[in-house]
Amino acid sequence: MATPPSHDTKTWPESVAIEFRAQRGIALPLIAMNLTWFAKLAVTTAFLGRLGDLQLAAGTLGFSFANVTGFAVLTGLCNAMDPICGQAHGASNAKLLRKTLLMATILLLAASIPIAFLWLHVDAVLRRFGQQPDITANARTYVVCLLPDLAVTSFLSPLKSYLSAQGITLPTLFSSALALALHVPLTMWMARTKGIQGVASAVWISDLAVAVMLAAYVLASERLRKAAAGGWLEQTTGDWLRLLRLAVPSCLNTCLEWWCYEILVLLTGRLPDARRMVGVMAVTLNFDYLLFAGMLSLSVVNFPLNVCGGIVRGTARPAVGMYAVLGGFYVVALPVAVALAFKARLGIDGLLLGFLLGAALSLAVLLTVIARMDWAAEADKARRRVHATATTTAATGDAC
Repeated sequence: MATPPSHDTKTWPESVAIEFRAQRGIALPLIAMNLTWFAKLAVTTAFLGRLGDLQLAAGTLGFSFANVTGFAVLTGLCNAMDPICGQAHGASNAKLLRKTLLMATILLLAASIPIAFLWLHVDAVLRRFGQQPDITANARTYVVCLLPDLAVTSFLSPLKSYLSAQGITLPTLFSSALALALHVPLTMWMARTKGIQGVASAVWISDLAVAVMLAAYVLASERLRKAAAGGWLEQTTGDWLRLLRLAVPSCLNTCLEWWCYEILVLLTGRLPDARRMVGVMAVTLNFDYLLFAGMLSLSVVNFPLNVCGGIVRGTARPAVGMYAVLGGFYVVALPVAVALAFKARLGIDGLLLGFLLGAALSLAVLLTVIARMDWAAEADKARRRVHATATTTAATGDAC
């Protein structure tokens, strides 16, 4: 009797087609979801502009400060969920998924406390960097009204990671779309009644709507799931140490990358004809963000640097990505960009060329690491890691 062909006998075009179809169902909803997020940002910016130049400058400055000191930190910490939840889902370890979701939420809430204290003094920080008093005062008003978004993000980001690790994307898409539909009239009304305070409040209210919808979906699906219940409160010291070992380099990796773009804007402000150059850079980065909305979701199949970053995170090696970003962007890109822009007098072209060189170097480092990986050994390590966690959880449950 003839033996049916196995998956291993497929040619590489067939394998690529199979992988593409598998990724398409996950990526397309995430692309739409990320586009709704950037659309919400555009709506917020538009209504700040309608309030006046001062409010637009203060709101933009305040949001940039909140981004690099708050949301970058929370996003980076939450990235530690990716390898744990991905491997737990592959091993059908529902208890590990649940307790990782709870631990990540607690970790982000704890990190939000010092961030909140920093935000309360944003005006003093910005004045030390030479910003005008009227702008810093309005920026503080915006950031203080945005404070609840720290707590909301501490719930929302882990919920998104928890669902995406299981390949569940449609609830996130639908909730984000509904929140965007709410955000437009809400921002319009609150901007008219409360000014810059209302615009900031509308941001966290729409984020809260997404978090509530996703939490309701998770709770409802957990009740219907046939897998064994429990796991939420079965954390051990080893579980926390493993999460923290991944969270710290993941956070540094994300922060270093986000901060680099802010430094790029600051350097642009020191070029001749700074106002026009900053405008050009803003258009360039906004176009990049629009691409990033799609590339963020397609990082497993496109955009080589994101692909490599996803691989090292998925194999529980976020420190490799951190060192690649640190070396590529801070050791090479920034010095070269400054030299080309100011010494060689290439202006904004020099800045962009320097950052392009840094990205290429980071990619080369990650490609070298990935090419040397033993994938059979990586799969075996993932199985052992999940099995050890399952054994520890079972022992904890028996002891209780």
